[in-house]
Formats: sequence, C-alpha cells, structure tokens
Amino acid sequence: MAKRKNGRKGSKFFRVFSLLFSILLILITALLIIQLIRLNVLPIFFVLPISIILVTITLLFVIFLVFKSKKGLSRFIFSILVLILSFVYSVGNYYLFETNKAFDSVTNLTTKITNTLSVRVMNDTISDEQQLSGKTLGYFSSMDVDDLSRLSSALQSDGIEYSSISYDDIFEMVDDLYNGYIDGILFNESFSGVITSDETYSMFVNRTTPVYSTTYYTDNEKNIEDSLDDVSVDSEPFTILISGNDSYGQFSENSRSDMNMLVTVNPKTATVLMTSIPRDYYVPIAELTDGYSDQELYDKLTHSGLYGVQTTEKTIENFLNTEINYYVRVNFSSLINLVDAIGGVDVYVEPGLAVDAFYADTTLGGVNEGWNHLNGKQALAFSRERHAYIDGDNQRVRNQQIVLKALISSLTKPTMLLNYPNFVSALSGAFETNMPAASISKLLKFEFGNFPKWQFESTSLIGYDGNDFCASLGTYAYVLVPDELSIQTTHDKIEAVRQGGSSNDVEERNVEG
Repeated sequence: MAKRKNGRKGSKFFRVFSLLFSILLILITALLIIQLIRLNVLPIFFVLPISIILVTITLLFVIFLVFKSKKGLSRFIFSILVLILSFVYSVGNYYLFETNKAFDSVTNLTTKITNTLSVRVMNDTISDEQQLSGKTLGYFSSMDVDDLSRLSSALQSDGIEYSSISYDDIFEMVDDLYNGYIDGILFNESFSGVITSDETYSMFVNRTTPVYSTTYYTDNEKNIEDSLDDVSVDSEPFTILISGNDSYGQFSENSRSDMNMLVTVNPKTATVLMTSIPRDYYVPIAELTDGYSDQELYDKLTHSGLYGVQTTEKTIENFLNTEINYYVRVNFSSLINLVDAIGGVDVYVEPGLAVDAFYADTTLGGVNEGWNHLNGKQALAFSRERHAYIDGDNQRVRNQQIVLKALISSLTKPTMLLNYPNFVSALSGAFETNMPAASISKLLKFEFGNFPKWQFESTSLIGYDGNDFCASLGTYAYVLVPDELSIQTTHDKIEAVRQGGSSNDVEERNVEG
C-alpha cells in the first residue's frame, strides 16, 4: 500500500515538473519565432518552414513527455531531451537577440552619435581594470565636463578609487604617461585623431591600451538623411562608397578620409566591383570655393573628409562622372574591432611585396610572402602601408582590397559560429551609413534567399607624383596627380558592371605621362 502511495506521489511530482518543462519549452519556442520574424532578414519562404519545424519539434517533445512517457526510464530520457532542446533554443534566442540589437544599433547610427570614454594606459603595465585602484590618472582640462563626470562615476560604481591630475596641454599629459609620471589617462577616444596627427605622437594608439571603457549615445544634431538615390538593392545595381576616416572611436567629428573605395554591386549578375581611389588624389573638392567664384578648389581627396562624408561622395561622383547610391563610413577602430572579433584574417602577399616592419607601428612586425594571419592592429597597419612599396599609394589601395576580401572570406568560415557573439557586438557602432534600414534588410533577404555565388572584381585609379597647392593646407604639398585615361577606364568599368557585364571586358588604356 505504501509503495502504491509513493508511486502515486512520484507520478504526480513528475507530471508537475513535466508540465513546467513543457510550458518553459513552449515559451522559449514562441520567443525564438518572434525574434526570427522581428529580425526581418530571412525570406518568408524560409521563416515559415523554420517556424513550422520549430513548433512541430516542440509539440512532439511535449506530447511524448506529458502523455506518452509512462515508465521511469522514458520519462527521464525525455526530460533530459526537453532540457537540452530548451538550452539549444535559448542559445538561438541569445544569438537572435544580439543580432537584433546590433542591427538596431547600426540602423540607428543615422540619428545617434557613439561616444566612447576610456582609461588608457601604457602597453603591458596594467592588464585589469581593478588594478586602476590607487593609481594616478591624468585628464585633459578641455575634456567635456559631462564626459569626465560620466567616466568618473562609472569607475567609482565599479569600486575603482583613484587620484587625478588636470592638464591644460594634451601633449604634456601624453608625455607624462609615456614617462611614467602618471599611470593612465581619463580619455575621450575622439581626441585620438588630435594626438596622432602630430608626428611625435603618431604611435599613441599603438603604444597604449584602453583597460576600461564605457559607451553612450547622443542625438546627432546633423541627422543623416537616407540616400536620395535609394534603389531596389535586390534587383537593381548600386554603388556604395566606403570611406575610412583616419580616427579612432566615434564618428561625431569629421576627419580626413584615409581610405576611399567604391563597391559596385549588380545583384542580377552577382558581380561585385571594388574600385580603390588613392587618398592623395588631386581633385576639385565639391562645393569648396574661395568665395569669389564658383570654381571648385583643388586638394587631396583625403581632405574632403574634413567637410563631411557627403562632400567626399559628391567629389568622387563629379570626377568619375558616376552615381553613388549609398555611403558607409568607418574608422580605424571599426576595422580593428571587427577583425579581432572574428579571430583575425588571412591575407596573401605576392612575391616581392613582403614588409619587414609596418611603418605605422614597427612593434607589430610586418608580412611575409605567401599567407599571413593578421589581427586587428596588423590588418589596419597592412591596409595603411605605403612606405615599404615603390608603388606607394597605389599598392596601399590594393592592400585595402585584400583586407576587405579576407574579412568577407572569414565571415563565411564555420569558425564564425563560435565568434558570432563577438562579431555582432563589434558590429554595433562599427560604421555609419545612409542606406535605409529597409534596404539593408532587403539586401540580407536577397543574400539568404538566393545565396548567389558572388564574382569579385577589382580596379584601382592611378596617377603620378606631384607637388601642388592644397586648398585645405594653404600651401603646396605632395599629391598624386590623376591620370585622365585611368579615370575614363574606371568610369567605363563601373558602368559595365552596372549594365550587367564585367569590368574585365573593358580594355585598359595606356596611362598618360
């Protein structure tokens, strides 16, 4: 009799827990489907069957657990299986949540400014934020009061107590950091460009490490409008300007465009043409005049970034006589963070193009002939290298294309599944774009719905060394004088891809000079 009662109690106990497990699994499944729909990057013919499969699997497990499992062993087995399935679905929910968050962050960058505050220390001195307690930290007196207060409050809330010294001269503060008179600096990453623009401190970012950082967002008073040249990106050709600023941290201030690349995509032919433009290309800057005439003034293309990415876009449209539909603005931090998030990239260096030590930071080493695995800082240095090459600026733009291809290749490797959370985290705040959220979603749906075999092609504008007057500097400086035949050839290559052909069908013209 006692055994029967104990059996009934055990059976009742199991039914209660099996019911709870079932409800939990149903809720997790429902949340997974909701997040999948909200992501809005998969075609409906994918979302619908995936949802049906998820619901079917869940119902089968619930039915077997609650109604079919009678014996102790089968109950135990299905209980474990339900818990495992709940865990798998929970991981899926986490991945989708992080992806949704990153996607929202990217599309909101048109109205938000990312502000990154950090504590920077010399490399190999302080490895953990808790080691900042009791240290002496310097700060630049011109640093925004709200930023200083926000960073100080964040440190104190984490139990980090420190003493501070104010500096009126930012370079004096960096000198004291270098010489060990202070242990670190309270820093707004937007000042990186100010410091590294001075040749004496050009290695500042490489010699220091942010051991503590916090990020917040503010409204962008100069809201970036969606592209006026928006097209149906899943059926019409389009061109994107990728403009890389020579700065770290956030995008709140304009800075020189260190890298400019056009990416022309024809979804119908699955062709992608990458067109690199030397940063020192000597061209008329759009809407930059002396105020006495409508004649646009000449300058290095890199200086167009000082007037905003829209100026860079218009400048390139003018001298190439082509339409640019969208722009994507990135900076040094973007590349470093994205490459590190996926575990580095593999680049192939042709014979004769090995580099003993990168000019941007000799401590990073260089690259050898053949395959090289690069981390974020090395990939950035490789993308910026020109001093080691006879072909200087022209080889630098080729290196940028190599890194971009390597980044895309790494994203398609199976190891990306392990790096996925890090990647989507790095993606948040990694770039600024005027491509509408609807177009980004449509492009992703096209990719996942068709899995096109993209054909990558590349070309580069060329020129010859010169020394001309640069409007932004008010004096003469080194420039790369454009080769007019190269400009015409590049224009024709872009148009060939847009019209459904290949850039390789356009014959190279003999360069001038």
